[in-house]
Amino acid sequence: MQTSPSLHSDKTETIAAHKMLKQRYKLISLLGKGGMGAVYTAEDAQFGNRTIAIKEMSQSNLSLQEATTFAEQFKQEAHLLANLTHPNLPRIYDYFNEDGRWYLVMDFIRGMTLAEYLNKTARRVLPLKEALEISIQLAKVLDFLHKCSPPIIFRDLKPLNIMVTREENIYLIDFGIARLFKPGKAQDTVAYVSAGYAAPEQFGTAQTSPSSDIYSLGATLHQLLSGSDPKTNTPLFAFKPLSVYNPNLPRNLVELVARMVQIDPAQRPASMAMVRQGLEHVRTSMAHPPTPLQQMQSAPRPRPTVSFADLDDEQSVLRYPSRAREPINVSSRRSFPSADRRSRQRFPAPSTQASPKPSLPRGNVWKTLLFCIINGLAFFVNDLCYYFFRQSSNVDVLIFMFSLLLSTLIVGFVIGKVTVVRRAGFFTGFIALITYGILRQLIVNHVFLGSISNILSILSTGFLLGLVSLFGSWLATRNHPYYKKRLS
Repeated sequence: MQTSPSLHSDKTETIAAHKMLKQRYKLISLLGKGGMGAVYTAEDAQFGNRTIAIKEMSQSNLSLQEATTFAEQFKQEAHLLANLTHPNLPRIYDYFNEDGRWYLVMDFIRGMTLAEYLNKTARRVLPLKEALEISIQLAKVLDFLHKCSPPIIFRDLKPLNIMVTREENIYLIDFGIARLFKPGKAQDTVAYVSAGYAAPEQFGTAQTSPSSDIYSLGATLHQLLSGSDPKTNTPLFAFKPLSVYNPNLPRNLVELVARMVQIDPAQRPASMAMVRQGLEHVRTSMAHPPTPLQQMQSAPRPRPTVSFADLDDEQSVLRYPSRAREPINVSSRRSFPSADRRSRQRFPAPSTQASPKPSLPRGNVWKTLLFCIINGLAFFVNDLCYYFFRQSSNVDVLIFMFSLLLSTLIVGFVIGKVTVVRRAGFFTGFIALITYGILRQLIVNHVFLGSISNILSILSTGFLLGLVSLFGSWLATRNHPYYKKRLS
């Protein structure tokens, strides 16, 4: 950032911790310090000692004109933020002047700057997905600022002015040099630049516009994906294509970033909204990559060109650039096939090779076991109903057996529809009867299975009910292509 020499010579003196400002804000600790000020964590005594951040700007050692200009810039930042509400912008609560210093009270953001975050990563490069998420959030908040009336130009987008929280939420900080866009103005009154991130027009040759923020976002995204600090570019505004650093990056993303960092503003994307749409399209294409067929269809095809040297009285030739020219032999030209031959080519005889057998679905084991348990519980409920409502006649026994077989047939039919595997129907009835037998022995006789005769009785009855359930699965799958192919 370019500032006057007097500003560079002004060194901020750190305020003592636990000092009270405006008889309300208690300073806790120093977060950061620069030539013109510092940022502190503090507590707001009027709101239950909630944690806030206080930005302090010193005016000492400034001339009267410099102090007046500085105060106006500080008030502009406060007024800009106070009237803005966006998830990626800190909220402003208060600003005041005390002991020759200006203070700005804002949200305390728990996180680190994007520059600090980059320094902790391998090779200072972010994964593609993470870099896209950060860039899309930045494009959203910058698009919001550009659509204000009048538009607000941030002018100093760089990793040091971007906060990243643990939840990977992004916040823009330091609106000290943001300005309102004035249509028709030739250039900015004062040039503010952060070398490498600032657009060429910010060096005083033209007025900064929304396109300037597009350039800065492109430079920032280029750094996130390449690990190359844009301040080291030679020359300053020359960015190498991202494919030089990582050839596996999506081509549409490489082209978008190259357009964003164009020297001529007219060659950059027309708006931040278009940049956002382009980034979101890259993210969507990553989640749903094209199929090989779509790649073949979208690949450029060579266009045939007419070679006039190949035209004669007998025949004209379309020649592809990649094919060598061959001499034309009129006498050796092929004759058109006969009508009978064309018919055989158009309607070939059916092949005797059998079509591949359709496969059965997989991954329905848990559904089968769930139906087994449900069917076993149904058996047990049926048994309880028989126990409580039975009479002396043998009709109740027949009704009980009929309901048992009917429920097994229904469950077998359902499991056949769900799994399309017939043997699953058999295991449903078999395991359901075992489940029922164990429950009955535990609740009625207070033993696990009982004697050998009980076990054999349960297994034999289970085998019978398994066959009934298998019949139900057969009914459900008799028209399935898998079984039709097997029978044919």
